[in-house]
Amino acid sequence: MLRIIETIAAEHDVALFRRFEIMRYWHVKRGIPIDQMISNFNEIGCIRMIGATTA
Repeated sequence: MLRIIETIAAEHDVALFRRFEIMRYWHVKRGIPIDQMISNFNEIGCIRMIGATTA
């Protein structure tokens, strides 16, 4: 499935946001616990990621 999404994004010259890779980096390299990165769903149904701008 990911390969399909990558292909479609490349065909349409659209950047692909690799959320899992970013969260894995924060967890593995920076030692941030997963439960600290993810809070409850916000009012529009999106997951908030604490520290998203502190890469």
